[in-house]
Amino acid sequence: MTITQPQINFIQSLCAERTEALAGDYAHVMDTTVTTKQEASDLISALKQVPRDPVQVDPVDANRIDLLEQATVAPKHSDFRDSLVSQFRDRGRLSDKQWKWVDRLTAKGLKGDALAEWASAYGHRTGQCVFCFRDLSDERSVHVGYGKECASKHGLPWGVSI
Repeated sequence: MTITQPQINFIQSLCAERTEALAGDYAHVMDTTVTTKQEASDLISALKQVPRDPVQVDPVDANRIDLLEQATVAPKHSDFRDSLVSQFRDRGRLSDKQWKWVDRLTAKGLKGDALAEWASAYGHRTGQCVFCFRDLSDERSVHVGYGKECASKHGLPWGVSI
């Protein structure tokens, strides 16, 4: 049987993650002719052994992960938190859904000034309150990065710069 389109797509994605290694020490991996499903499968296995290119990490995202690591989370969430951190450290990115969990867990696990600074940065970055995810519209809420009700609920200053 001939190679399938999903195999071709997967091979292309593996190659895209490994351009530096495939141009250097692992160039021989690409010296094969692939026409059958078995040859494609063998190439996929070989490509999985090739190291990925170094990950380019957004410093803002790295800071968000650092804060998550500092956050105190319930024991039932610690494995999930560790998994999110590990995935980010390995790949340098997370899905939008995973970032929402990073923000939720961080919000629950930080206290005092660290929580205020983090909530403020989140609000400035997204235009939403990190605690209730409502859009920030009041000028003072926009200024501090979270809403008045949530500030009161979490013991944070409101109406002043953080």
